[in-house]
Amino acid sequence: MSLADLTRNSFQSGIPPAKWVGLCKLFLAKQPRHTIEDSGRAISNSVLILFSSYAGDPSLQGYLKEAIQSDLLSLPIFVTTFLQAARSPELHNAATLDILCRIAIDAQFASGPNPMSTVILFSEGPDLVLATIRDGLVLLKTAYTLPISHFHRLIESVGELLIMLLNSVADVSKASNAQVAACVDDAKGVLQLFPLNPVVRMALEKFVVSLSSFADADIMGQHQIVPLHSSLTKGDILAPSPENDIVSCSLVLYHLVVDRSKDYGAGDGVNATAVLISAYRVTFWTLPKFYVQLFLSAITCLSQDLSPLARKLNLSIWRAFVIGRLPRLLVSFEKALEAEGVSSADSRSAIRDAWGMICSGGQPLTSLLAQYEASLAMVNGQDQLGESMDKTSSFTRTFTHQLLSLGIIDQAFVARSDPTLPNDNTSRLISEARDAGVDLEMYLGSKLSADNGDDDINALLERIYADFSCHATFAEIIKKRFAALSVNYDVDTLSHLARVLYNNEFALEVVSLHVKVSDLVAHALVVLEEYDTETVGDPQTAVSHLGDIVIFLQVTVTRFNLSHGTLHFRDKRLDLNFLRTTHLVHRPSSLQGERRGALAVWSKALFDKNSEGIEDGILRSTRPKTLLALAATLCCSAISACAEHKIDPEVLSNGISYFLSPLLNWTLVGIVQALLREVRMTRFHSLQHLNVLRVLLLSPTFPPPVMRLCGLSVLRLFSEPSLQQFIPQIPEVAAIKTTVSKALGFPEAGPSQLSPSIAGPAAPVEPALQAIRAAIAQMQSGKAPAIDVPACLHVTSPTRFLRLLWAQLSAAVGVHINLDAAKCLAVFVLATPRTPRTPPLLPIFLHNMFPSLIDAIDEDKQRAAQSVAAELLVTVVASSVMSALYLERAVFAASRQQRHPLGESSIAMARRLAAELRLRKSSPTAKLIAERLASSATFVASFPVFKTEL
Repeated sequence: MSLADLTRNSFQSGIPPAKWVGLCKLFLAKQPRHTIEDSGRAISNSVLILFSSYAGDPSLQGYLKEAIQSDLLSLPIFVTTFLQAARSPELHNAATLDILCRIAIDAQFASGPNPMSTVILFSEGPDLVLATIRDGLVLLKTAYTLPISHFHRLIESVGELLIMLLNSVADVSKASNAQVAACVDDAKGVLQLFPLNPVVRMALEKFVVSLSSFADADIMGQHQIVPLHSSLTKGDILAPSPENDIVSCSLVLYHLVVDRSKDYGAGDGVNATAVLISAYRVTFWTLPKFYVQLFLSAITCLSQDLSPLARKLNLSIWRAFVIGRLPRLLVSFEKALEAEGVSSADSRSAIRDAWGMICSGGQPLTSLLAQYEASLAMVNGQDQLGESMDKTSSFTRTFTHQLLSLGIIDQAFVARSDPTLPNDNTSRLISEARDAGVDLEMYLGSKLSADNGDDDINALLERIYADFSCHATFAEIIKKRFAALSVNYDVDTLSHLARVLYNNEFALEVVSLHVKVSDLVAHALVVLEEYDTETVGDPQTAVSHLGDIVIFLQVTVTRFNLSHGTLHFRDKRLDLNFLRTTHLVHRPSSLQGERRGALAVWSKALFDKNSEGIEDGILRSTRPKTLLALAATLCCSAISACAEHKIDPEVLSNGISYFLSPLLNWTLVGIVQALLREVRMTRFHSLQHLNVLRVLLLSPTFPPPVMRLCGLSVLRLFSEPSLQQFIPQIPEVAAIKTTVSKALGFPEAGPSQLSPSIAGPAAPVEPALQAIRAAIAQMQSGKAPAIDVPACLHVTSPTRFLRLLWAQLSAAVGVHINLDAAKCLAVFVLATPRTPRTPPLLPIFLHNMFPSLIDAIDEDKQRAAQSVAAELLVTVVASSVMSALYLERAVFAASRQQRHPLGESSIAMARRLAAELRLRKSSPTAKLIAERLASSATFVASFPVFKTEL
């Protein structure tokens, strides 16, 4: 019996992996003449051969994993035998090859802090090492030729494995020239013929360059080395970005979506267009190329947005942005270009060419779109290959229709790209409006009327979500109505719209993509502050309507993080900070004026056994903001009075019940937060506060939007590890957690099953550092990166954040990402406009960090690291300052106002930069940077100071 027989019999008999490993060890113990390497090859091949008959079998996968983990099979031997076997057509199955690659990759990462040194077996000599590399290149070619699998990411897995191999190669100086030349030929073929992941391409190019130094000149003379794929190796530091760069546009799209409610986000149409103009200019691409990369980046972001749990695809904010908002931004982008001298015909021709290339241009463009369409179909529960696939759900068709409806492309283009697309692809809602003899805006407006029931409005909103051509119109209706109703102080109708938005969260998300949410908040604030309750006929109804507006403000301000600072509107200064302090419990003696009198009046009305309830006079005399600020104090004071037997429990219960009615339920956010704070501080010993919290949260009349606002805080309290021993083991606690989890859409789980973001951090990992590393990892894997800069600056200082960013990028360049990717991320962080409250990072970087970075590079003794750091610094500085200039020009062209979105004018930053370099003429790094900047014709033309003063 051989090892192959033993493995086959064990597998067919269902013997588990651990027992199989034991049998193999017994067998090998009886074969003492076999070396460890020979035994490893025999074991690996005995399993690999079975994959040809049992493709992707998990039991065989378990055999290999167990053999590697038990040291029966070394990782280098497995990799070598696998790559050799993978040349056989019998193993050319996407599932099988992906599984085998993942086994090697997972084992490499599990092997310790320096796993790269164990990937290749160096005892076999340099020629065999290069032969293994060539096997890896053959596998990569195979991955590109196999049919696309929707369950396995073979190309990505093979790319990771190839990077492991290339990074493991040390000294091959003794390899034969013939083997080196053959390896170079194979690598060149892969580089030239296949659309490689940027990180794989960079690693392979570096390997080819390094390999050339080991070969004789006469052998390598015919093998031209592929240059490093980086614009930084070219003469001009502002040369166009690489052809396969999706980082730049992906980051721009990420900013537009994540900061959609803020200045320069998607909802701020004029300034969002300026951001696109700046991004286009700073890449130095041709217009068709920019559109291609923008569309590819959008598709990549959509692909990453998909998940098996995302069944309701219409509720994807990314789909709403790419299909419903991006085409409209492109119309504005086209008009902005026309103002700069680019004809509308040229712009639309560029869009047609770009979208046509993606739809039918072949690899890699079409494959990316096809992969997304297939994933979309699977998540939507459709069989991509089946007859039942709903073609109307196709992203390609929907996006093409949006471009057509806005006049960006014409019917002739559509007929060429998709002849099966109907000539009249008008949406149902638009057709209904046309049949009713009105336009879409008037039709939707009538359907949103308060005369229609909640069920009818919810059904209408579902239809609007699914019809991307209606999103902009819906948002415009909301914007116009908020503006008109706030002028007339029509709280009845405004409260209805407020309820529509806070009860349907995605409705608010759609609106935020098309209009500035801060404008809606400002309109609502004006009504809340200036509405006169003293003269109203029915104060109870009026206060209930104002309560709906308060809940809308709480939901919107929290959702879009608008609670810091003030809004300027109609020459008014509107303060939002009062929404952040509703949980404060005040001592009666600390209150002054209106608040002190209101506290006494409301305490008597709510918690006095002789009270006759809330009279109209009390409502007329108390401003809603005053009552909102005192609600937590009223409840907590009454609870303390009950604990001290100053009021009866029944009186307390009756008073609390008022806060569950529409008259006062808009004050519950502050009340619940105050109760949670008291329960936490007393470590659950204050049973009265816990009981009131239970009564509120378990009440069927507790408002769902308030539950969503407070729910995470409730779950954090009951999941906090340090408090577990104090939590009373009573059924009400479990009921609270179940109710809140259900309201938030979480599984009804115990605290151990909650995510770390709810249960609290498990380890003291610096959030900013974690965010930077995550973005670099995304770029390394070829994904669209994302980093929430304002969130990072919320937990760390600007200088600290920038130093972390620089340290991580410097360490990653040449190892995980190329210089261009690092530049793109740095420029995004430094030169993307954000809210006025966000510190201006580019001036801070240039004036505070730049001098110290020059000193650090000068002191670095490693020439290679010194060179990379200097190149990275000069290209980041040049691109960031140019981006600032393009952004200023775009903002001025759009608004005719001279503004400095990045905190300081680009001219001023350039002058200070030139002055700093002039003062450091003795520094080799400063001298190099000055020379590189002065050698760039584009940079010098934009900032003549670098020609006259350096």
